[in-house]
Amino acid sequence: MKRSKIIPFIFLSTVITACTTPNYGSLEESDYYKVFGRTAIKHPTQSGQVSFAIEKAKNDAINIIIQGPFAQGRADIQINDHESTITIDEQTFKDHGPDQLFYNLTGIEWPVSGTQNWIKGKPYHPTTSVTYDKNGKVERFNEDGWSISYQEWTTKSGLELPLKMTITRGDDIRLRFLIDNWIIR
Repeated sequence: MKRSKIIPFIFLSTVITACTTPNYGSLEESDYYKVFGRTAIKHPTQSGQVSFAIEKAKNDAINIIIQGPFAQGRADIQINDHESTITIDEQTFKDHGPDQLFYNLTGIEWPVSGTQNWIKGKPYHPTTSVTYDKNGKVERFNEDGWSISYQEWTTKSGLELPLKMTITRGDDIRLRFLIDNWIIR
């Protein structure tokens, strides 16, 4: 193919690719998002590493999967406006709030209700006082007895999203999140 035919083809391909990558003002504007990664847990009764995935489609419940190494200890959590369900070992348990239910089933205090917002880089409650870094990104805040801090960010679909964050309560509970990927449509 001659150079004169290749240049318009490359230009057209670039334009089409740029048009297929939407930019959003917030994650809630997207039709779908999924974030997955790993969490290192330091807890008085247990420590270790788990993988997680948080998935949300517009107008659907939030789905969270927390899984131990080699597919051991999987918890499937579904949160909607009226009820939370957790399925472990093919048994499903229900309650209004996910935090106490998760603790009752696993013995680990994990702020499930807060994490679904904190993973997006924002507080659960809009009135929470937030500290920003010199670039205007959220650096840290305290909410519901937990301290949330962000160490690294990435840009995806026009959004600034966390890559590394730490959630602590006192000196005895620490959850370090390392995000492997964000998928946004």
